[in-house]
Amino acid sequence: ARAHQRREAILDATAQLMDREGFSAVNTNAVAREAKTSIGALYEYFPNKQALFIALLDRFRERLATAFSTTLVNPPSAPDWRSIVDVLYGTFVDFYRTQPGYRELWLGSQMTDVLTAEGQRWGDDFTKLLDPLLAAIAPHLSVERRTIVLLSIVHLSSTLVTTGLQRGGDVEDALIREGRTILHRYLEPEFESEQTEAAHDRGGAETT
Repeated sequence: ARAHQRREAILDATAQLMDREGFSAVNTNAVAREAKTSIGALYEYFPNKQALFIALLDRFRERLATAFSTTLVNPPSAPDWRSIVDVLYGTFVDFYRTQPGYRELWLGSQMTDVLTAEGQRWGDDFTKLLDPLLAAIAPHLSVERRTIVLLSIVHLSSTLVTTGLQRGGDVEDALIREGRTILHRYLEPEFESEQTEAAHDRGGAETT
């Protein structure tokens, strides 16, 4: 338990330092100072800076998955897809705004090969996490189509929210609103196709 607490404290220090100073300012010596521990103690848990970043990405992923859990586990019995998208998107925005270091780490993860691979895995993991929900509210979509739709949603949301938070002020609010609108417009054809097919089936049944 004590080892776990020490490891978590080091990750907390990494996130706080990154939030305050930016991604490029983070190195093992700076983290050790921030965590008020020795560099040797830090190396017991994380052999290098990349290991720190990967562990922090993993923790953020777990926390965001937890934040999504209520909607994912208990979707409405007759879901309004726009409401579900809005709840998930709002959760994503709140996470970006409230988790120290998350925005900086996600942006920084695009800069190196190792972290880029971790960022791609992050996107893939959230696609798998969201897939059962999309399958429940859009059962007409194939597995392959759901994967493309979800990857698009994840990365569109990430790009717009990140850009908005970088700009700040009125631009931040405007871009975040635009993100919600874009998601609705992007998803409308996927759900309208189901409604059109259902109407066609009903019409065919009525003429027989």
